Amino acid sequence: MNDIGALEEQLEKRRAVEKWLGWAYRQQQQRVRELEQQIDAQRRRAEKARRERSWKIQPERAGRPAVLHRGGCALHKAELESLLTREEALIALEDGLEACEICAPEADLRG
Repeated sequence: MNDIGALEEQLEKRRAVEKWLGWAYRQQQQRVRELEQQIDAQRRRAEKARRERSWKIQPERAGRPAVLHRGGCALHKAELESLLTREEALIALEDGLEACEICAPEADLRG
């Protein structure tokens, strides 16, 4: 009978440890999700900032001339767009490319 009492006591201790480990595991899962969300948000902010510091070209279409936009301009969205550096955007303007009248990309280039 004494052996059963000792086993039951061990069982209760193990159940308590099991509950605590479950709680600790759930806490870690939550922290991992929070960190993943923070990383995703920081990546989105970094990408947005990179786009704002860049420029892009809207290709010529249906008789409309090609247009230079700021990287974050919503007037031109392309599936596969490549962003230009400041130097590349300056060359595009010097070559006669029109600048978007809405986002005014030349404002950051000249001056």
